[in-house]
Amino acid sequence: MQALAQNVTVIPARKRVGSRKTETQVQKIRVAAYCRVSTDSEEQETSYETQVSHYTTYIQSKEEWEFVKVYADDGISGTNTMKREAFNQMIEDCEAGKIDLILTKSISRFSRNTVDCLKYTRQLKALNIAVWRCVSRVLKKSSGIDCPARTIEETVLHDAVVTAVNDAFAQKNTVIPLLKQNIEAVINDDLEEKIRAIDKQLAELQIELINVSGDELAVERLGTEIVNFREERQDILTAAAERKDLQLRMQELIDFLDEQHTAITEYSETLTRRLVEKVTILDEKIVVTLKSGMEMEVEA
Repeated sequence: MQALAQNVTVIPARKRVGSRKTETQVQKIRVAAYCRVSTDSEEQETSYETQVSHYTTYIQSKEEWEFVKVYADDGISGTNTMKREAFNQMIEDCEAGKIDLILTKSISRFSRNTVDCLKYTRQLKALNIAVWRCVSRVLKKSSGIDCPARTIEETVLHDAVVTAVNDAFAQKNTVIPLLKQNIEAVINDDLEEKIRAIDKQLAELQIELINVSGDELAVERLGTEIVNFREERQDILTAAAERKDLQLRMQELIDFLDEQHTAITEYSETLTRRLVEKVTILDEKIVVTLKSGMEMEVEA
């Protein structure tokens, strides 16, 4: 592994996962790659094909490497890993001891949800599987793959989360009343009144539909109106559920701030999953968005 470029971040493998060969045998490094592109344009589809081709060619060109597979999710959002079949298969193969090293354009390819990102990074590290983050930075001139994403150490993310939570704690005399005010606004929302109004209109349209059953054009017009109102009703119910969820998340932060008597001193995975929605990494700062909707900025 001495040939690795200096600007490539590597999680070093202390042992070969799943290998049963003796140390006297020359064991090739089993290498896979992961890429994901949301293909909502022809340009992005080309990027997807380029990444798959690049990783395949590059891995196979290394004598000391054994090509495993390019795991590629095409046109699937990175917000949640549950629906990404290729990614989940890669993790299963890692757990089965089939992979020693993973190449990926950026660690954000694993998930745009930073909490999930940290989870899988730790999981791979525990399996002693190395990850080349942003390998295309080294190879972009030859591969044509650009990678503007910023690479950041996990400890920096941990510190940012701790700082953000402590900032909220330090300002809790201001934060708690504001959160309670927002909860009150959610509770007093007029969504129920809107539902009642739509239900009334739907009932009237149903009666009108019966009365014009012999008029084909009128039936079509009324049928379209009924469908539109039903869709609007469903949208309102969805919004009500989201606001209820937001109300619970704001109350969760209030409960934490009430029960916390001192600033936290170290990162906690449990606390992160309880309070943090996402972490956005910018050039000059890190923005930690709490599940209550609050955004806390931390200097990078």
